[in-house]
Amino acid sequence: MQHLHHKTLLPDSPFHRHLEQLLRENAGHVPIDQVCAQVLRLPPTKPELARKLVAALIEEDFRMHLNGNGAVEWVAWPPESLWEQSRRFAVIDLETANGARHLQRIIEIGVCQ
Repeated sequence: MQHLHHKTLLPDSPFHRHLEQLLRENAGHVPIDQVCAQVLRLPPTKPELARKLVAALIEEDFRMHLNGNGAVEWVAWPPESLWEQSRRFAVIDLETANGARHLQRIIEIGVCQ
């Protein structure tokens, strides 16, 4: 399966933002058929296909999972383990010259992935 590379630690598409909003509005629990109807804008879909589509939507977002009852749920990770759950991140170091804010200029940019 191809892994997507995100600008941040989390997927950020209109689909993900819509699903996040639904989870917030529904106490962290949204049935798969509701995700298909409201987020993916699909007509009533066979349960197995709906489950596969929603699983593909959330597969790279460690904050969500499919439960055994046919719903997407927030995963409550302890804050200290969030970094362990993320797959990739980058550290950016920006070096500037001159002390006065209006005179500063960038002299070096470092990125470590």
